[in-house]
Parts: sequence; C-alpha cells; structure tokens
Amino acid sequence: MPETTYLFEIEHNRKIIFSEYRNTSFEKLSIPVTENFRGNFSIHINFIRNNRFYSNTQLITVPYSNKALNIKLETFRNKLKPGQKEEWKVNITSLTKKIEPTELLVSMYDASLDAFSPNHWSFQVFERDYTRLPLSSNAGNEKYFYYFTKQKEKQYPFKERTFDKLNSFGYYGFETYLNDFSGDVSEVRTMAFEEKEFAPQLKTSANSKDKVAKAEEVTDEKPAESKPRSNFNETAFFYPNLKSDVNGNVIFSFTAPESSTKWKMQALAHTSDLKSKIITQEIITQKELMIEANALRFFRENDEIEFTAKIINLSANECKGTAKLLLKDALNSSADLSKFITSTKELSFSIPKNQSAVVSWKITIPKGLQAITYNVALHAPIFLMQKKILFLFYPINNW
Repeated sequence: MPETTYLFEIEHNRKIIFSEYRNTSFEKLSIPVTENFRGNFSIHINFIRNNRFYSNTQLITVPYSNKALNIKLETFRNKLKPGQKEEWKVNITSLTKKIEPTELLVSMYDASLDAFSPNHWSFQVFERDYTRLPLSSNAGNEKYFYYFTKQKEKQYPFKERTFDKLNSFGYYGFETYLNDFSGDVSEVRTMAFEEKEFAPQLKTSANSKDKVAKAEEVTDEKPAESKPRSNFNETAFFYPNLKSDVNGNVIFSFTAPESSTKWKMQALAHTSDLKSKIITQEIITQKELMIEANALRFFRENDEIEFTAKIINLSANECKGTAKLLLKDALNSSADLSKFITSTKELSFSIPKNQSAVVSWKITIPKGLQAITYNVALHAPIFLMQKKILFLFYPINNW
C-alpha cells in the first residue's frame, strides 16, 4: 500500500486542541487521556487519495467517574403487604469508600403511572462534549435538480359526527396536562368525588343516615373489628432532603399504601461538590390471599346473574376455607338482601399454593332499590379478607 499522508486532529470543548500531519503505518497510535478530557473528546482523520476526499470521526467518551457515589440499600424489601410499616436504611459512600456529607432525595410511586408519562430522574450537571468540527468536502458530488409543482387543493366540506356519552353522575376523574415539548407531566390535578349525593337518580332513604360507601377492601384478623382500606395514595412517600449521618447512613420510615400494585422507588444522592448517584428499584405490595370479584357495574331490576370471584393463593401452602357473599342496601345498611342470593351463600374452597380458583353465586336483582353493596368474605385458618364494592341498579322504566 502506498504511503499516504493524513491530517490527525483532536477536538475538545468545541476547539481543535491538536493538529498534525502523519504518514500511514501499522503502528498503534496512543493518545494519553488526562483529567482535562472528562466530558468526551473527538478525533478526526482526513486525507485525500486519487482526488477523492476521505474523512473519519470518532467520539471518545470519558465519563465523570470521579463524581460518582455508591448507594447501598442496607435494609430493603421488594415485597410488602398493603399498609405495612417499613423502616429502610441507605448507606452512601464515594468510590474511594470515603464518607462525605450527602443529601438524599427518595420517593416511591405507583409504577402504572409511567404508562401515561414515564418518569426518570436525571442529574446531568456536567457538560458533555460532542463532535462539532469535522471536515467535509462536496468536491466531485453530482448535482441533482428537483422540479416542484403546485396543485390547487380543493376543500371538501364534512359533517361532524357526535355520539352519546356515558352519564358520569357528576363524578370526575383526574386531568393530566402533558408538556408537548419535553413529554414530562407538568401538572397533575385530581378532582375529588363530591359527597353531596351519589347520583342525581339516587334518593336517600328518610330513615337512613348512612352515606354511600366507596369501593374498598378490608383486611384484618377479626371480622368484627375489620376496617375498610382507605389509603390508596399513588405516592407512597416523597422525602426531598434527607441528610446522611457521620457513617454515611440515611434512615427513613413510611407506611405502604393499601393498594395491591407495583411501585417504583427512585433515590438521588448528591454532595456539595456535585458527586451524585441515582438508583431505581421496584417494589410489589400484595397479599398472600386475594379476591378479584368479577361483578358488573350496572344492573337492571329482575336481572338474574351469576356473580363470580377469583380467589388467588400466593402463599407457600395450600389454603382451605370458605367464601361468603353478603348483599346490603347501599342507602340503608341495616337492610340485609342476602335472601336474593338463590344459590348457597357460603362456599368451601381448597386452593394449592400459587394457584387460583373461581367461586360463583346466583343472584336475582330485586325491585325498588337504587344501589347495592356486595361483600365477599374469605375465612381461612391463616387468612381473613373481605372485599366490599358498591354497584348501581337501574329501574326497568329507565331503559
């Protein structure tokens, strides 16, 4: 191969800091990488051969590894029970095992929210350099000509179609405003359910002072003392400025919300000289014995339905017990409607470990009711769980 002379350049911080003509050879080219090169640098190789220009550019990444921290979760559990109280311990050190005063930002939220807008923390405070000054040449390129034509566009009228909407009875969910430029959630606003009345069609009974119950689950050891679950927060905790002690430890406590879901925990540690580290963990809150009721949301008077529920056993042992369905008037909690269950009210079940089973009851929907709550209760030697949900009935003359 004939010897060729090429131009070798090093680019850093938007400047050519080294430039030299060299002759081609099979020897390795060594470039000493110093502290000044942190944040990346680029090398350019350019030469001309047979009246043709050749150019090659390579970006060499040099991370700020001297600004990294180590985060070790001394106390951490990735499986929790809903409503469980926890105390976690985090140890933070530098790469040299040196302990420095550190501030920690840590939070945990429902991971399903990432389906609307993914949330990933970033702490890029140091500038990273990218290739900006490569050589280029248009010599010898062919010329292309493009012919543009303009066509007259015709406007065709169209008729807007509208459709009926489901009546929400004055209930509103949450509104999310997305920033189109960055894709991050700029504002999340939740409008709480009004408690003035359940729906325009519902009239409170004159001899009843009970409010309509929300969809809830209850778990306790004693049925008489069981309380409905009420903490369904989407954020488990948010601690923005925890400080490490002299040993580099940070200890914080929290109570897990009572939802059965997957959570995303993120932690950001940083020092006064901008050393930092970000970690992400997933946590699951679930019960060893759970109920998934497959009830319809709306019914009509005189309907005959089969009410089904799936019992899930996530424990390491076989689970035996009974499942019972209770029905009550949502506007008069003292009225027991169990007589409208035409099949056996209490069913026995036996479920092997890590499996599920389905139980069902037959119900005849009565007349004259506006809303009914159902309560599915499981009784087992180890577990006790109840699930209480409200659903609406529509009179026949409304259909």
